[in-house]
Amino acid sequence: GTVKIEPVESPTVEAEPAKPARPQPVGTVKIEPVESPTVEAEPTKPARPQPVGTVKIEPVESPTLEAEPVKSARQPEAPAVDDAPTRPAPEPEKKSRSAEADQPTMVLRPEELELEEHPTGSVQLDVEWENEPGPDATRVMEKDDADQGGAPRLLGDEVPGEPFAEEPGPEYVEDYENPADAPIVQQDLDRLRLTTAIRTGVSAAAGLVLLYLGLAVGDSPLPAIGAVDPAVAPMAYLAVNLVLLAVACAVNWRVFWNGIRGLWGAPTPDSVLALAGVGALAQLLVLMMKADSFEADKITLFAAPAALLLCFGVLGKYLMSGVISRNFALVSTGNEHVAAFRLDDEELCTRLAEGLGEPEPCLVASRPTTLVEGFLRRSFSVRASDRMLQRMSWVLAGAALLTALIALFSKQGLAMAFTTFAGTLCLGGPASATLLAAVPGMLMQKSAARVGAVVPGWSSIEELSGANMIVVGAKDLFPTKSVRLHGIKTFEKERIDLAILYAASVLIAGCDTLRDVFMNIIQGKTNILFPVESLENDPGFGFTAWVGDKRVIIGNRAMMEKQGVEIPSLDYENRYTKGKKQAIYLAVSGRLFGMFLVSYKADEQAAHVLEALNRQGVSVLVKSDDFSLTTELISQIYGLQEGSIKVLSGAERHALAPATEYRQYSPGCMAHIGSFTSFVGGLLAAAGAASAERTSSLVQAAGILVSVVLALLLAFTGGMAALALPALVLYQAAWAVLTLMIPMLKRYE
Repeated sequence: GTVKIEPVESPTVEAEPAKPARPQPVGTVKIEPVESPTVEAEPTKPARPQPVGTVKIEPVESPTLEAEPVKSARQPEAPAVDDAPTRPAPEPEKKSRSAEADQPTMVLRPEELELEEHPTGSVQLDVEWENEPGPDATRVMEKDDADQGGAPRLLGDEVPGEPFAEEPGPEYVEDYENPADAPIVQQDLDRLRLTTAIRTGVSAAAGLVLLYLGLAVGDSPLPAIGAVDPAVAPMAYLAVNLVLLAVACAVNWRVFWNGIRGLWGAPTPDSVLALAGVGALAQLLVLMMKADSFEADKITLFAAPAALLLCFGVLGKYLMSGVISRNFALVSTGNEHVAAFRLDDEELCTRLAEGLGEPEPCLVASRPTTLVEGFLRRSFSVRASDRMLQRMSWVLAGAALLTALIALFSKQGLAMAFTTFAGTLCLGGPASATLLAAVPGMLMQKSAARVGAVVPGWSSIEELSGANMIVVGAKDLFPTKSVRLHGIKTFEKERIDLAILYAASVLIAGCDTLRDVFMNIIQGKTNILFPVESLENDPGFGFTAWVGDKRVIIGNRAMMEKQGVEIPSLDYENRYTKGKKQAIYLAVSGRLFGMFLVSYKADEQAAHVLEALNRQGVSVLVKSDDFSLTTELISQIYGLQEGSIKVLSGAERHALAPATEYRQYSPGCMAHIGSFTSFVGGLLAAAGAASAERTSSLVQAAGILVSVVLALLLAFTGGMAALALPALVLYQAAWAVLTLMIPMLKRYE
């Protein structure tokens, strides 16, 4: 039959004193099974269908509250639980007042819930998962073997160490140290982007004109400009080339200033560009000394390739300035951010990594903050490709001097020596010098921005590259739709509605994964919850709290045994859980009150993220208030290999808590919005950028070495002067396309 729940008045004891009954709270309900009455005269309206697993709770007036209405209790904050955020718990006005007496009368209508009332005093919520996790969410993920044992690094196989040395940003841009300075810093970044745009335009114009002048010689179908026709006015021709190249060099004077110093100082891609410009200028100056003997169709001028190299160099800086400006707009918007940082406490990292098999653990965790420090310093930091280009600039400069000496001692003349010198530098100078960093940086920024993450510069990528552990919350792995309540059972004929309210009052206040489940049961009406005091979390076991004047314990089987509460045998429990559900026990005043059956399933998005992390060799540490979630259970649900994931114990969470608490100004290698998707999305975007830039840097270095070999061959044969300008331009374009195809085809999510 069904269960009819109706408010009844307390019997009036006048004629015959009744036996003292167990005290009932004022305005509560009495549950007694009765047969469903057949309504013939006046049929009732059909009840609105309720979702399975919810409870219809309607406050009604209590007959006993007419003379003296009860005041509603206040809802102050509950004490903090461990290091995880908790929901403020209610507190009674008077401790002596019963928690039940403060609640409005409720009518639970099982006929609307389609609940089945069992003779044993249990309610079964026959809710099955609509979509079982597919093979992608449950299959075992196998880690790639590392060379020296343990999991591979997130980005590459470098041993975690100190971040690369950082290069200060431009003098006219100060670092972001105060939220009030955001508009000023944004103006500086916008000004930087505008100047690079102007430099790009001027360099492009000069380069295109020089290219035309270089092509319109001899038998070329392009007509020569009369006033500067090299066949008629060779000096004017050389002078125009020199002026145009000087203009391109002048607007890029910082390239020469930083590039020349970068040969022995801080690495910069400007070095190879500056060498090409210097070589082309030297060639023009030497040729002007003997302008009368200059033959444009026999000696190739390298002013056009040098100007185009400067153009593509400043174009890369323009793209990178746009990345920095957009990143800054994200990190300077609002007052609440989350900074991801690498934990420097090696002893704590080793402790947290126990059981994961990480020989050299490196942990990236997150903390809330108002401002992420060092944003601009990191954004302008030296990149790995800059170091590679610094070495290649040494090789290129040495090869240029060698080819010049070969031409000089082979009696080709001074003009041919400087032509060979300039040709070697322009042939080997890569057009993708700065684009190599700008393209993957731009693609990384777009991918990270879609999930609300910002990775400022290469130094941040380097910090993230050594990470093999991250910290996430249980709610990230098991959102609301992944947790389901299947049934409720009470013991010793205790009331099911009270069991629900006791459990909901405690779990809504303290448990992140179960909060929404019980909020759904009470339909979000938190005003009907009991006041909760002295809420304490015992991670891995459960919660204890004072609910009114009653001590409530809720947790797993181990929690009840730890608290000395008698519980049924394991065989009895398995009859309900059937190996697929988790039992949550509720004890009130030292006596077992009820049992809840819950189950968990894999979240599709979380499964894809965990699989991506597993491919990168990153283990996951889970902070959980849910006592049902264990390392073994999560591994089973998501099909993870042993050592891929670990649920932190209470002691480990307590040790980690000081590092992850709020700081107004926090250093960080990444800023994100605090969600699992944002955090891991930023990590994966950084991983893609690092991998793309490293691979492209090797391709670029190979192109420079091939160019050096070609330059040596041309120097011995004397063919550098006759090197066709179109062939040189196409050669540079081919290497640039090959180099940039790698980051453009790379995944950043």
